[in-house]
Amino acid sequence: MKLQYVCYWALIVVVLSLYGACTEPVEPPMPELLPCNGHPELCDRAYNEVAYATTHNGNSYAPVYHFWAANHNYPVGQQLEDGVRALMIDAYDSSCVDSLCGLSEVCVYHGFPGLGCEPIEMITTPVREFLLANPREVITLIMDAGANPHNLAMALEAANLTQYMHSQNLGEPWPTLQNLIDSGKRLVVFSSQNATVPAPNIHYFWDFTVDTDYQAESRFDFACDYFRGAANNDLFLINHFITINVPQPDSAAAINSNPYLLERVNTCINEHNRIANFLAVDFYSFGDVLATVDSINGVK
Repeated sequence: MKLQYVCYWALIVVVLSLYGACTEPVEPPMPELLPCNGHPELCDRAYNEVAYATTHNGNSYAPVYHFWAANHNYPVGQQLEDGVRALMIDAYDSSCVDSLCGLSEVCVYHGFPGLGCEPIEMITTPVREFLLANPREVITLIMDAGANPHNLAMALEAANLTQYMHSQNLGEPWPTLQNLIDSGKRLVVFSSQNATVPAPNIHYFWDFTVDTDYQAESRFDFACDYFRGAANNDLFLINHFITINVPQPDSAAAINSNPYLLERVNTCINEHNRIANFLAVDFYSFGDVLATVDSINGVK
């Protein structure tokens, strides 16, 4: 009887061995690639080889700002959550300590504080919270208007953003998004004001960027000609919004939609044979802004 059991189990072992020899080996699953700014394909690209959805006057939003000054319908925190990765902010360090703007060395408004004004913390706080919650995202701040870069540096330090700020030497190659993420320096900050003594990690925008004309009263005024900055600068900003005294949400709904938006962007890309890094729009939530940036980047 024992011999029968031995033979029985030996037969099972032989059959299982033969079955295993006849089946294909199972390949281990490929490790999932981690994204950079939402897409793995962008990780190995240099910062200046990537396009970023950009909000013109990103600080100005309804209903906090009067409709004469509101360029968007959502605050900065929501803009970042929705996929905006570069914020153009109108920042000032004069006339800030008053009842309209709150007690702050730097404040943000569009045109006139009476149409809406907030302390800089209303920008820096959501940026810090987003960076903390999203460790694989790279954000750009373009501080426009009249704030002194040294006051901006102090405001960013007070907001605990200094730890995230990248320092880029003029003329040197930009790091890849993955490099920025690995270093933890995932915030690139520019200022339109050129300080006599450079502020730490705040770069003069027009040393690095060339743009198109921002003065358009209709879609027929759009052109791809260079406007400000040197033609060989690393970064290219396309201004794509219509302003006739006040922001124009109806116009934004039309010009932010494809195929019009994508055709205009591709025209500028082809004309200058370079990527459009910053696509600056009003009312980013209208139309196909985010899809167009994905198209520029060649991702879905």
